[in-house]
Amino acid sequence: MSSATIHPDGGSGDKKSKDDKDVWPPSDLMENSLGCIGKDNALRQFCIKLATPNNWFDMFILFCIVANSLVMAMTDYSNVEGMMGKTGDNRYEPSTDGSGRNKFVEMCEYPFNIIFIIECVVKVIGLGFWGKKGSSGYIRDPWNKLDFVVVLISILGMLPGLPNLSVLRTFRVLRPLRTLAKSPGLRKIIGAVIDSIPDLANVIILLTFVLLIFAIAGLVFWNGILHARCRITPFPVRMPTNCTSVEDDCWGTWLGGVTTYYDQHWDYEKEEYANPEIVNKDSDLYRCLPESPAMDPNDPPKWTKDSSPWSTPQDCIWPVDEDDSRPCTLTGSGMHGCRNPDYHATCGSDYDEVGNARFIESMVPYGSVDRSLYTVWHEDMQFGYTSYDNIFKAFVTTFQSCSMEGWTTVMYHTMDAWAIVPSVLIFVILVLIGGNIVLNLVLAVVTSSLDKLDEEDEEEEEEEEEEKDKQGGAASDSEEVEVNTGLKGFVKNPMFGNAIMICILLNTVVLALDWDGIEENKSLVDALSAINVILTFVFLAEMILNIAGLGPKEYFGDAFSCFDATIVVFSIIDFIMEQSSDEEGGGGGGAVSALRGARLLRILKMAKEWETMQTLLGLIAKTVLEIGNFGILLFLFIFIYALCGMQFFSNRMIFDGNGRKVDIMNYTDWVAAKDEFNAAGEGWPRHHFDDISWGMVTVFQILTGEDWNACMYDGVRSAESPELAIIFYLSLVIFGAFIVMNLFLAILLGNFEDNDDLISDKPDQAKKYEFGEEISASTEELAIAKDIGSKWRRKATAEQQQIEADDVSQPEEEPPLNEEEQHFYDYKKSVSLFIFGPGHPFRYYCRALAFSKFFDQFILVCILISSFCLALDNPLNDPDSSLPKALASLDLFFSIIFMVELSLKVVAIGFILHPGAYLRSPWNILDAAIVLISILSLSGAVEGGSLKALRTFRVLRPLRMIKRFPELKTVVDALVSSVPGALNVMVISCLFLLLFAILGVNLFKGTFNSCAYDGLDDELADFINQYPDDDGKFTLPVHNFQTWNISTGGAYSAYFDGETCLAINPPKNIYGPHDLTSKIICDCLVEAGVDGVDGWGGMTDGQTFDNVIEAFSTLFEITTTEGWTAVTYAAVDNMGKDMQHKRDANKYVIIFFVLFMLIGAFFVMELFVGVVIDNFNRLKDKGSPFMTESQEEWAKTQAFIMKIKPEKRIHPPEPAMGALWCYNFVMPNLNPKFDQTIMGCIIGNSIVMAMQHHGQSEGFSKFIEIANYIFAFIFTVEAVLKLNAMKMKYFRDSWNRFDFIVVIGTLIGIFMKLITGGGVGPVASIVRMFRIGRLVRLINSAKSIRMLFNTLITSIPSMGNIGFLLFILFFIFSVMGVQSYALVGAFDSEMNPHANFRSIMESFIILFRFATGENWNGYMHTMINNAEEPDCMPISDMKYNKTAPWCISESDYMLPGGCTEINGCGNSVSIPPHLFFYMFTLMVTFVMLNLFVGVVLGAFENAEEGDVLGPEDLDKFIEVWGNFDPEATFMIKVDDLKQFVDDLDKPMGFGKEYNANEEEIMKRMRDTGMWAIPYVKEGSGEPKVHITHVATALAKRLVQEKQGEEFRDLDDDHPNNKELNTRMLSSIRNLRDIEKATIGDLFMAEADKKIKEKRFVKALTNMSPKTQADMRVAAAEEGTAKIEKVEEEKKVEEKAEEPKAEEPKAEEEPKAEEEA
Repeated sequence: MSSATIHPDGGSGDKKSKDDKDVWPPSDLMENSLGCIGKDNALRQFCIKLATPNNWFDMFILFCIVANSLVMAMTDYSNVEGMMGKTGDNRYEPSTDGSGRNKFVEMCEYPFNIIFIIECVVKVIGLGFWGKKGSSGYIRDPWNKLDFVVVLISILGMLPGLPNLSVLRTFRVLRPLRTLAKSPGLRKIIGAVIDSIPDLANVIILLTFVLLIFAIAGLVFWNGILHARCRITPFPVRMPTNCTSVEDDCWGTWLGGVTTYYDQHWDYEKEEYANPEIVNKDSDLYRCLPESPAMDPNDPPKWTKDSSPWSTPQDCIWPVDEDDSRPCTLTGSGMHGCRNPDYHATCGSDYDEVGNARFIESMVPYGSVDRSLYTVWHEDMQFGYTSYDNIFKAFVTTFQSCSMEGWTTVMYHTMDAWAIVPSVLIFVILVLIGGNIVLNLVLAVVTSSLDKLDEEDEEEEEEEEEEKDKQGGAASDSEEVEVNTGLKGFVKNPMFGNAIMICILLNTVVLALDWDGIEENKSLVDALSAINVILTFVFLAEMILNIAGLGPKEYFGDAFSCFDATIVVFSIIDFIMEQSSDEEGGGGGGAVSALRGARLLRILKMAKEWETMQTLLGLIAKTVLEIGNFGILLFLFIFIYALCGMQFFSNRMIFDGNGRKVDIMNYTDWVAAKDEFNAAGEGWPRHHFDDISWGMVTVFQILTGEDWNACMYDGVRSAESPELAIIFYLSLVIFGAFIVMNLFLAILLGNFEDNDDLISDKPDQAKKYEFGEEISASTEELAIAKDIGSKWRRKATAEQQQIEADDVSQPEEEPPLNEEEQHFYDYKKSVSLFIFGPGHPFRYYCRALAFSKFFDQFILVCILISSFCLALDNPLNDPDSSLPKALASLDLFFSIIFMVELSLKVVAIGFILHPGAYLRSPWNILDAAIVLISILSLSGAVEGGSLKALRTFRVLRPLRMIKRFPELKTVVDALVSSVPGALNVMVISCLFLLLFAILGVNLFKGTFNSCAYDGLDDELADFINQYPDDDGKFTLPVHNFQTWNISTGGAYSAYFDGETCLAINPPKNIYGPHDLTSKIICDCLVEAGVDGVDGWGGMTDGQTFDNVIEAFSTLFEITTTEGWTAVTYAAVDNMGKDMQHKRDANKYVIIFFVLFMLIGAFFVMELFVGVVIDNFNRLKDKGSPFMTESQEEWAKTQAFIMKIKPEKRIHPPEPAMGALWCYNFVMPNLNPKFDQTIMGCIIGNSIVMAMQHHGQSEGFSKFIEIANYIFAFIFTVEAVLKLNAMKMKYFRDSWNRFDFIVVIGTLIGIFMKLITGGGVGPVASIVRMFRIGRLVRLINSAKSIRMLFNTLITSIPSMGNIGFLLFILFFIFSVMGVQSYALVGAFDSEMNPHANFRSIMESFIILFRFATGENWNGYMHTMINNAEEPDCMPISDMKYNKTAPWCISESDYMLPGGCTEINGCGNSVSIPPHLFFYMFTLMVTFVMLNLFVGVVLGAFENAEEGDVLGPEDLDKFIEVWGNFDPEATFMIKVDDLKQFVDDLDKPMGFGKEYNANEEEIMKRMRDTGMWAIPYVKEGSGEPKVHITHVATALAKRLVQEKQGEEFRDLDDDHPNNKELNTRMLSSIRNLRDIEKATIGDLFMAEADKKIKEKRFVKALTNMSPKTQADMRVAAAEEGTAKIEKVEEEKKVEEKAEEPKAEEPKAEEEPKAEEEA
């Protein structure tokens, strides 16, 4: 059967398709199709022939699918049914009334439906419809199922008289998916995804579980608190009777009167009436409900839901502070308390304390926004969609935070409304666990599936090559006759290559010299043009010389030479066209600009001379072929979701000034709103689905993760069904961003693996081969010796080692000295400072002190304390207070200490001249630099501001401890060893960025600016918005001030006179054919003082393409996917240099940015990340470069086995106090229903917690409370029963300990609540926290989830090591940030009370935000641009004011003397923001955080080392082991080993269903090498064996069976063997109990004893019965003593003459076994 259309196998390729085609029709074809059409039927034969894969009919269907998809994309959703009287009953469905496009789409639908119906009928007749399982029936193919559903829906849509099927018609967009079945490469990728579905499902379940835990936590902590906003009245007030809209002038008058009234009669500090005798709650003119008290969150009223005064919503209002869009704290524990020095404000909510809505639902006075929603209906509040009012909103909000997009906004809201530190901890843990760990499991799963398919492909390719080799030898190629040998030698001369490389670099410099304004320097432009012409002909001459010297065949046979020739040809065409256009007097034109881009490709000519770049380009070429298939999948994915988005959201994302949707059904208002916001750029978001092009761009934006949450908010606001809109966006993120884009990364990492050319030198293959031969010989000898006996094996090993030692011709190198030995060696041979020799007493004492452990620990303590002091040091501190003085004293003290340390070490080991001297160590260079900076800053020799920041590098000194811990050293080694490879890839990455930067400058220089104006009349706005047509001419007939002044009748003669601007004399436009540009007009209006014109400025935060440096910087920033859409929109709107922007003027430039995101952000930059990950994984397994593949597999399997750990069995207790009954009741193996019931209760408890919501009824609240008490009682009873059954053994299990803590915490919380009677504050938090803790127990009940969870647990040590280094980096950058940016003013929303560097904690928080990519570049540009603020002042001029300290918190503004605003300029800091933020992004975001990816990938790979054994096999092993070792001593008796092997399930044992005899068991034990296992005998006890030895031996047999002759054992010094010995020794109390003999010796002794017994019995058979009886009695009485005596004498004799005794015994062993 053809896998191309019938059974799409993920691993199939082209070859397989050909084979399948040869066997068409399929062999398992049904006898009768549709029950009546046999195989020989002519119609069926014709249908089978038509259904043949890859024939003309198949290609025709593929063409129809593509055509149908394009037709669907043409649908015009601006003309829909129900709009302006259009016919049709289906709202928002495309209407054919008045739309030619929709008529064409509708007309094409019928023929396409008929074609697909015919295809379906043909396949059903040819293959049969249903068929048996595994047959070729039509419906058995999943692709045909998809076809059938789409065709069926199409048929239903064609039938007249049926009800509305518009929802089902959505499935038409699935038709493009059918193209996946037509390409083998696509089927491979889809197959990888399908194969990974079970693991992906587990990951998604685990992610959902994590999200639910945090969602429920948010639900119980933050339910309803985000409705609180600052109000300008102390309580709700009645609506005015004579004013009903905030748009009316009367509203401002009324509101001013209300605030003035309460300013006079209300004391906001005491929260009471200022003079109750004059005005009180009964005589208040505005108060809504006099009976409602003022809000006191610390003593809430004892209301119920029904008794509350607000149980009935009132026609009142509580005016919000429009200038403050932050949530506020009702309890006083949050960050924002509405304290404002300029006016009074109160924190209040639209809901009372028990959740009643205070106000009625009404559009008065806010117009299009309901009064009850207005508080949260704000962009800064995310329109109320991110909240924790119910489980659904909580889950979506948590999911958004987990995706690391917009999570800081939610965190800031909870910090304002709830508490600072707990909020930060919860969200940081969520991002770390969910965003950085669990989501990386998706990448691990997809990568694993692709690796498996690649391995299958490699095996198939190897088999094909072997078959080709068997069929015939390789034909020898005839050598080409060399022509012009001298010229060939010339072009191959390195000097020639170097000269060309210089020309390439010169060409790069010439291209990079372009900038905005270069046209004004005509001489430079001419010089650069001349150099470009020269280089063009130089490269042409190079190509001609190469062709002549190498010959056409050899030249064009090289791919890079062909690439080179293509660049030269394009350059020549570019040169010719440019000359032609200059002669015609034109300005260039589109063709010349397009071909000019070919010059940029000259940069890639470096590949011909640079091997590393050649390797990378080869890797790119190889990857592009695979990514080509992925690109088709990505395109289809984007296309299908764009079609869906058009159906759901097209032309609906138009919003009014309040953010409410303007419905297209109100067409007049809709057109007006769209035209208004077309110019303003607001109210009509750029991420819309109005047409297919913008829909695909929006989907791609969401795939990159950029502001996908904002896209979702706008989609939800515009959708008819908000729930479906949320599902649409969440599914797009899950399937697109989490799976499809990770598939792209998996393909890239798969090709990057094992590419040593890019990252390091290739290992010496010859050496590896020789080493492998030695291993092979040694292993073969050991294998032979194993069959002879254990002692002979040891002897053979010793002899083999002696032979190998004798064969070595070169002496072995001396082992390297450790640090202490090296110091002593250098010490003996050197003279320090030309004064102190090795024997000098002063140097001796300095060395003794400097390298003593006590001194080293003292220095480390000093480093830690000095680092802590650096964290306390803050420019905002009062310089005259005690803290700065104490820090200064400590700084002096530690500087002296570190100087003393430096001096001691310099005297001890010398300064720099000889090996081992002080400055020969990088760590010492760092120390010396820090000490020097400290001394300089303390001495006052230099200004210490910037150098003081550098002193933070002292915190790097603890890194010296890392070399004492191998785990931490691995991380550092990975980073250090990846530096050379990272530099290679980084240079190449920079070249790609440079290429795009130069192209970007050529396309966009001077175009990212526009005139900002507001409120201008239409004529002035039209004069600014002069848009040139495609031919360069202006749309308006106005080209200068004179003609425009005439056309307006002199209405603006005050600004312009004749041909000049009265305010300034503008320069002539030298960039276009006319005198004026938008910039000239804007500057003139600004100078003339026209109101509403703010001036000419940038459209982005600071990203431009005005020169190569700024373009490079811009592209680097958007490689992190942050802000790339803003740059793209600015490019799309540009109308040329110095011209006003027009929305969507140049949509085609989107291709430039999409290509850059794919190549620059998702490809080249990931190569840089891959270097670190690959080196990290290499160094994790020491010795792996020197092992064969079979050894690596065995080493991984052995490491997997060593995770095994026995479990203690709980024995039945004594029957006292019902313990035995409790035991039988609670133990899972005796009563599994109890455990299942408890799991059900946990799920029920979770559901109950998730059911609570904001505003729930009183009865529902009672139900929740009672249910929680019931569950608390159940879990308490469970703990009591288990404690009674297991006694103290209950605490052996970690889950039991966790459960006990949860129970105790819950009970304490309940008792405290009953005693105090409180339901708020810390008491409620304790109860809620422990309730949530029960959810974690569910992990233990789901096996697959537990395995993933354990995978993450096993990776915790590695993550801890990386986290330690990451903490140091964060600390360094945090202290630098505080020292440099604490005084920078917050003039923009990006720099706010949440996001700043004013303390070490705030610095840590904002750096963690930047590490997740949350608008780090926007913050950087805001800091740089605040220098333009008029209130900004240089930081050096800012001084501390004792009477008015710095304004840091809200309370500072309320001080009697006020406070001093922090308004430092961002451009006057000690460390430039660009340097700081770029270094942080490179070191943390690109390197350190991606090490977490490497750790998760490695942990998942190790967890599923799976070709031999899986986790379930280990579980079975532990279960059977527990029957023989119930106390988990890691040991079982040797006598029990046979039964253990017999009981053990396959593949390690025989299984209980098969009863193996003793001979089979002994053979299995000999084959596995278990006879060679050493045993332990404690005193006179029985001999025992260790669990790890047994498991390793059994696993070894499986690996041997799989690898066959390729199997090679590991060296004795391999880390796994060392770990194996360590594990065994750690479980033995007395090391003297270890026996040198093995269990094989015991079995041989037992066999020998049985042989003697048989001989004894045989001898008795020839004697009389009486003699037999006497001998039996004698044997019973004395036999044992005599046998023991003989055995002891034999052992003494063997020990005295061991060499002589071994050989006879070895010869007797086979006979003994045979006789036995």
